[in-house]
Amino acid sequence: MASDFAAPVAPAAPTPARAASATSASFAPERVREPVRLPISSGEGPRVLHVQVLLGAAGFSPGVLDGKWQAGTRAAVRAFREAHALGEGAAVDEATYERLLEVTHRRPPVVEYQLTRADVRGPLRKIPPTYPGKAKLDCLCYETVGERVAERFHTTPAILKALNPGVVLDSATVGTVVHVPNVWRMPAKAPARLVVDKQGGTLRGYADDGALLFSLRASVGSAQTPSPTGRLKVLSVTRNPWYQYNPRVLSGKSTTKGAIADLPPGPNSPVGVVWIQLSKAHVGIHGTPEPARVGSAQSHGCVRLTNWDALFLASALTKGTAVEFN
Repeated sequence: MASDFAAPVAPAAPTPARAASATSASFAPERVREPVRLPISSGEGPRVLHVQVLLGAAGFSPGVLDGKWQAGTRAAVRAFREAHALGEGAAVDEATYERLLEVTHRRPPVVEYQLTRADVRGPLRKIPPTYPGKAKLDCLCYETVGERVAERFHTTPAILKALNPGVVLDSATVGTVVHVPNVWRMPAKAPARLVVDKQGGTLRGYADDGALLFSLRASVGSAQTPSPTGRLKVLSVTRNPWYQYNPRVLSGKSTTKGAIADLPPGPNSPVGVVWIQLSKAHVGIHGTPEPARVGSAQSHGCVRLTNWDALFLASALTKGTAVEFN
């Protein structure tokens, strides 16, 4: 599953080298590891991936690690700066970068990882396009080795390909060494309350004293199927949930036609690998089979996170935790 991390082999030490261009298409591991040229407020490339990895490790998730200065990255920087009293704004300046290095213990942003038997031989399933077809499977597993490894390291198959030119993950064997984002993450602290920012597309966790503990990129409801307003609370947390596809529930209209289908668990489930039930029927916080769309695609009223962020959140929650929708 997305939460099973094998220990990386010994990481290569950061190499002091020339600063990487923000627009460079090269994601060579040594370029991602090198100290970044500051400030960063736009662009894409190895230095953006470097900062995204640090943000995620610190508990301020930009969503998928894609090397792009997208809305999720900007939201993560703003939240990190707020949490560490670094002022407003979405730019990574020297003070912000230094604090990121401090709280992540100066771990390198890219490490080497040796593929395991579970990576290359675990169950793979071709996912049918229809819900009745999905219901016939024994699991909604990953479709390819590349998809599984990309999700394990919070990134995309394209970034893994760029980090490992010449390596074809879908045909890789046990023991193959690849470069991956170093997604070691500080444990989540139990929040006193969660705040879902529907406009900003984030879910934030706050301590009793109001301190911002973490921030996660999120998708929320659309105008047709909006997320709730006001305050709810956490009722339960279910890992590897079964999911009942019911078109009438999803549309909110009793006249909607379509068959109900019970879908098996798996990372390609419509709710991913975690379902956090809130105190309103059919409303929860959950994972997704499409991590790259978190924050851009809207949900059917729930709060959608990447699978890894949903697991991170689930590890810290207790029954009764307040969830505010703003």
